[in-house]
Amino acid sequence: MAIEIQEFVNPKSIMTPGAAAAVVATTSGACFATLGINIAFSLVILRFFVGSVVFHSAEFKDGKLSWSAKIFFYVLNSIIIFAMATGTHAVLDKRSPSINAFYDLNPIQSAYADDLSEKTTIKQSKPIFLDWTKTPTSNQNDRAQDSPITVQVEQAGIQFRKLLANAGVVTPEYSVTIDIDQSKLPATIESVKWELPEAYFPNQHSVEISGTEDPKLMINAWDPFIIKATIELSDGTSLQQSESVQFNQ
Repeated sequence: MAIEIQEFVNPKSIMTPGAAAAVVATTSGACFATLGINIAFSLVILRFFVGSVVFHSAEFKDGKLSWSAKIFFYVLNSIIIFAMATGTHAVLDKRSPSINAFYDLNPIQSAYADDLSEKTTIKQSKPIFLDWTKTPTSNQNDRAQDSPITVQVEQAGIQFRKLLANAGVVTPEYSVTIDIDQSKLPATIESVKWELPEAYFPNQHSVEISGTEDPKLMINAWDPFIIKATIELSDGTSLQQSESVQFNQ
């Protein structure tokens, strides 16, 4: 079967991989945000699933095209879909600096947790479009020496989910307990203001707790992040502290 350049550059041929990549990117992102399924795993599976539609094209039904050629085009189409879907996640990543800068400048975005005395667990959000190609990092220089902030981390979920997480099928989730060791402070606590990355915690990125309440925070998280605290003491001192929350992945 002869293949001409016109078949490759016509508008329909150009639009097809873009539409397929959009379907794969959106579906894998939704599976990650709602079910915690690993984005890399979803993209790999869905690219071959969506790429299989080429077998229903007229060219593939043509008996003159060998099976080796059909498999080659199937794999090539799947790789193109995978690459474009990955790029879609990178471009639309909600944690990108340009978008975060807008939120940081917006004075209306501040939010506070309610009923903190009941220790409501704060949940780290999973953006549908996540640039999973970047290795999560946190700025260790933000951590103050002898910080009074304590962090305890343990993997959450039932045993079956932990097995899936260890196999790379789903994203591991962790129960994080963040507290303040008051023995390291020169005076008693009047109030604590916790600040969490807004890109991860859009609804509860700023939490204020009075000195009469337990300053402890309970967080369900899946990705490393930095938490900052402004601690007001009874002697009038104001301390700025930060801590990097890391997971042994």
